[in-house]
Amino acid sequence: MKYCSNCGKEFDDSIQMCDKCESLSFQNKKIATIEEKQGLRFAGFWIRFMASYIDNIICLIWCTLLFFSVPVLFCLGKGQTITISNINWILNDFDINMMNIFIFSVLIIGSLVYSVLFNGKISATPGKKIMGLKIININNLQKITYSIALGRYFASFLSGLILYIGYIMAAFDNEKTTLHDSICKTRVILVREDRKAKLVFSIIFLVLVILPIILFIVGIIISAYNIPRY
Repeated sequence: MKYCSNCGKEFDDSIQMCDKCESLSFQNKKIATIEEKQGLRFAGFWIRFMASYIDNIICLIWCTLLFFSVPVLFCLGKGQTITISNINWILNDFDINMMNIFIFSVLIIGSLVYSVLFNGKISATPGKKIMGLKIININNLQKITYSIALGRYFASFLSGLILYIGYIMAAFDNEKTTLHDSICKTRVILVREDRKAKLVFSIIFLVLVILPIILFIVGIIISAYNIPRY
C-alpha cells in the first residue's frame, strides 16, 4: 500500500495517479488526509503567547535553580557549609566575562532541556498544557518526537531573529503557523473545549499581565504622591 503525498488517500502499489487530487507523488508512510486536517482546531496567536509567557516564568525559575546549584556543588566539594555568604563568595570569585558566559550557558541549556524534554515526551510544555494546547506532526497528526522537538527549539530562534516576525506571522495564517512550525512541519492545536480554554486564558492573563500592570501604575502614583514638595 502507498499514500498520496498531497491528500493522504490510500492506494494499491499499482496506482500511478491519485484520482482525488491528481497528484503523481506517493509515499509509503501514512499521512493525514485533508479531511482529518480540517477537523483540527489550531491555536491562535494570543493563547500561544500566554502559554509562552507561562513557560518563560517556569523556565526562569528552573534556570535560577540551575544557576545556584553550581556554587552549592562547589561548597559541597570543598566541604563548606551551604550558606548565602559562601555562595556569594564563590560567585564573586568569577570575573565579569566568566559570569556572563556562565549565565548565558545556564539559560540556553536550561531552556533547551525544558523545551525538548516536555515537547518530546508529551508534545506540550507546562505552559501549553495549562492552556490546553498540543504540538503535533502535521504529516501524521501524531505527537512529535524528541528529534523534532530539538529541531523546533533551534528553529524558534529564527522566528525571533527579526523583530519576532516568525511568531507574528501565526496571527495571519489559517493554520496559525509560525516560522518554526513551517520548518519542522508541526502545528499547535487546541485539545481542550473552547470555553474552558478561554476561561483559563482569561484568569491567567488577568493574574500575570493585567494585575502587575495595575500594581505598577498604582505604585508610580503612590510614589509621585509621596515625593516631598519644597
